[in-house]
Amino acid sequence: MMSRWNDLHTPCYIIDKQRLDKNTKDLQEGFRKCWGAPVIFGYSVKTNSLPWMITYMKAHGFLAEVVSEQEYRLARRLGFDIHEIVLNGPVKSEELLLEALNGGAYVNLDNFEEIAVIERRVAERAREWKVGLRYSFELEEVCPGETIVGKEHGRFGFHVESGAFEEAVTRLKCCKGVQITGLHGHSSTRTKSLGIFGAIAGKAAELMEKYNLQPEYVDIGGGFFGDKPGAPDYQEYGDVIAKAFHDRAQLKLIVEPGASLVSSPIGYLTRVVNVRDAGEMRFATLDGSNVHINPQFHNISFQKELLLADNEREKRERQTLCGYTCIEMDRLGKLEMEKELKTGDKIFFKNCGSYSMTLAPLFISYFPRVYVDDGIECKCVREAWSEEEFLQKCEVYR
Repeated sequence: MMSRWNDLHTPCYIIDKQRLDKNTKDLQEGFRKCWGAPVIFGYSVKTNSLPWMITYMKAHGFLAEVVSEQEYRLARRLGFDIHEIVLNGPVKSEELLLEALNGGAYVNLDNFEEIAVIERRVAERAREWKVGLRYSFELEEVCPGETIVGKEHGRFGFHVESGAFEEAVTRLKCCKGVQITGLHGHSSTRTKSLGIFGAIAGKAAELMEKYNLQPEYVDIGGGFFGDKPGAPDYQEYGDVIAKAFHDRAQLKLIVEPGASLVSSPIGYLTRVVNVRDAGEMRFATLDGSNVHINPQFHNISFQKELLLADNEREKRERQTLCGYTCIEMDRLGKLEMEKELKTGDKIFFKNCGSYSMTLAPLFISYFPRVYVDDGIECKCVREAWSEEEFLQKCEVYR
């Protein structure tokens, strides 16, 4: 591994293609084993919007799950037909909504403003419009301590207990040429437990019966563990979802994986550019930064691998790894009783593929390179940004 990385320009992301291949295969095989009807896989573009990653997912049979017009346009530019797109999100322009409906995308409505657009423009439809409804309910009551919002209400979709979901169904049923063909139940949680997915699926089944809905699909969303040791695997998730539906012979399941696929295969390679002592503290400054792997500066401890130029050196009690920025707390972790770092040594941070590239800001230094390592060689799939990319479409004061 080190020999293939000798000539890589740091800092950089490295995609382990073999691990990505395994994650993708495990996901698809796991869900297909327990669901009799077709399973549709929609890759969450927001999780990692690198064009190489999006086209990799397309080549492996994934649809593009998008939540903005920019993501939608990106997916179209990268070769996705409209019917290969799952359109979610709380903000859909009228133009985008109509284009997606007329083109046959999987459109999951989020709010009454979107329903108002349908009511106002339905007479102009170019085809029968098929829509899904995103539902929310008091998940915290069913799975105490597991949701992110806790006892507060979730802000997405049509709330069941308040009557919003019933109103949405009633209004859409009054629109000639509009069919409710899907239910979307994604909810972000702390635990990603089997119980969460059982509750979300169970609520979909309950809504189908109560409101006499015969949807073509149930979109369970994402938020799976992936390849984390000791966590539920994809077949276990699929089993608990399937148990909620008595008759699913014609019911499609949509899953929207993101982090579970791309987190573990992507790491971040940095180089030590200087070391210094301040009292009893030893600081090692890297050419990388938290802004590339932990842009929100959460209290995260990344797994690290030291790639030293030589092994003949003493151990130090503690060393602090610091980023290139001028932020005092741009510290990427501590080493305890590890060999003393020297200028030129490299450090590889693991499990950095989830949201890190998408959230990384253009702060002080611009976007770094991205390489794909297939086990034989490393290929650059995104060059580092320079001032040229930063200045594009910008004017300067004269």
